[in-house]
Amino acid sequence: MGIQQQLKITLFSTFLLLSVVYGQTIYGPMNSQVFSPMYSAEWQTINELDGALKLQVSLTIQALPYDTWSDQNQDGVWLGIGFGSQVMVGSDIVMCEFKFSGTAAADKFICSDRKASAYSIPPKDTTENVVYVNTQKNFDPVTKTCTLIATFKRNLYTDDQNDQDFKLRDGDTVDALWAWGYIQSNNPQGHGSSDLKRDGFRMRLFSISEATMFGMSCLFSIIAMFAAMILI
Repeated sequence: MGIQQQLKITLFSTFLLLSVVYGQTIYGPMNSQVFSPMYSAEWQTINELDGALKLQVSLTIQALPYDTWSDQNQDGVWLGIGFGSQVMVGSDIVMCEFKFSGTAAADKFICSDRKASAYSIPPKDTTENVVYVNTQKNFDPVTKTCTLIATFKRNLYTDDQNDQDFKLRDGDTVDALWAWGYIQSNNPQGHGSSDLKRDGFRMRLFSISEATMFGMSCLFSIIAMFAAMILI
């Protein structure tokens, strides 16, 4: 195979690689925090190439007893995270509710966009800005405990003037809060005052722009080195 033909193959392969990078979702660096022995979160900025950067968050609760839950889709758990404040009042909150029916395959999280104006279960926004929800779950029939993971996406900047969603920016570090509680007889229960069920924290969003530019710089350096080796 001649040098020119090898170079053409290399350039074509590079084009295909760049098409994959730019044609699919680009994920920024992951950040995470363990809030309590049972509750934790992971988050990252993503670019789905639709014109708006998104925040993707996974909320995990583990070793959660479910032996007292009815199988009538009335009992379960809610998981929450809020942006813009380390206290509840004024926070832009996403609340994910899981209700147990006894059939694991049928149960899933429902996540909703909310605004807290008092120390109570926050009402839903008039505009829903959660654009994706995924559920992962594992029920242990021996210990009667479960692990549940709610993953959701929302735009960093929702442009929701009526509901006053907190405006997140790529690379920001913001005040945030977390909380969780039970659902009993179809009613979400308060988290109470325990530090194991609610608290504030500082939430850092690693910059996807810097990560993407660094990754592409490394990619182009590798391509240049490979092309130079072929031409020698």
